[in-house]
Amino acid sequence: MLLLVFTLVLLSVAKPSISRKINENEWTKVIQYYTQKIDDNDILTIDSRVDNSYTNKPIYAFRPLREGTSIEDKSFSSLPKEEITNLKIAQYLSQYQVRCQQQDYYSMRHQALLGYTIKAIKDIDIVPSMTWLIAKSPEKVTYIDKDGDTRNVVTGHKCASERNPLDYYGFTLKKYGVASTECFVNNQVPVDTTKCTNESDPEAQPDVIMKGYRDGIITGNNATTMKLALTRFGVVANTQGYAYGIIFGWEDDNWLLAPFEYDQEKFEVTKVPINGSEYHEGEVIFNEDFAIDCSSEIQADTIQDVCPCPIDKKDLEKDPRYFKGGICYSGSMRVTLSVITTTMLLPILVLLL
Repeated sequence: MLLLVFTLVLLSVAKPSISRKINENEWTKVIQYYTQKIDDNDILTIDSRVDNSYTNKPIYAFRPLREGTSIEDKSFSSLPKEEITNLKIAQYLSQYQVRCQQQDYYSMRHQALLGYTIKAIKDIDIVPSMTWLIAKSPEKVTYIDKDGDTRNVVTGHKCASERNPLDYYGFTLKKYGVASTECFVNNQVPVDTTKCTNESDPEAQPDVIMKGYRDGIITGNNATTMKLALTRFGVVANTQGYAYGIIFGWEDDNWLLAPFEYDQEKFEVTKVPINGSEYHEGEVIFNEDFAIDCSSEIQADTIQDVCPCPIDKKDLEKDPRYFKGGICYSGSMRVTLSVITTTMLLPILVLLL
């Protein structure tokens, strides 16, 4: 009996235990996006032969919008609830009924996502000008398949084109950013994007923001993934499941949601119960340059929610956070303690055997 007790103690302390906040499965929760860019000739080439033409990054690799926030928090909101219904983007359904023909249901969802995201991460209250994005869209899109065959699409910088230029708004946003409807109205595409068309001053220049940002799709789509995305990107346009609309946070067991109801005068905030296993498919606006490369960019203060402490002891000792009092030091102490304890118990076990 005594031998059994010592054996159990040995097994419990000898196993290395590194304190980690992230389960290995969480790294399957990623943001997926195209890596191509509009070139200097305003041509977008999507080459399927390139391995990284469509890539992904773990959501955890992005820094939280607010330091100290966690998916374990009882509540989180990237936007002030009491202000949402008064935001300009929440009013556009009634104020901007006259709009470019290309602003269909699909692109209006993009406009809502972009407008709420700008408020969440920049604290700027605007209605994004989708006609600006049409004017700055690529002149041509070239698709190259796996066999090398090409197909060219001419988008046309018009409100009525065979191919909707807003299908490529994420590429346009990354290169040029976006202006507001206070500068460029949404019922006509500007010919000159250097001067505002909706200002009393004919020489007024657009205030362009969000350059470098693009759209992406989140996967691993359950409640945990949604919360991860909200704490990193602020807003998610959820297009699947019961919580259909702009999700900007949660309270207890409910999502904070602005539903997609375009027959209404404005977006109204509502609460929808969280179903932990329900499938979600969400779109976000993000800047890939803000992601941390955990293989080369770890600093002494990089939290485990962003880059987990290594499990391998050799990798752990190379980690900049591995020092007395450091983020990764407590786990290493347990490994050291387990080795010491094992060394002490082995002679006792030998005697008992």
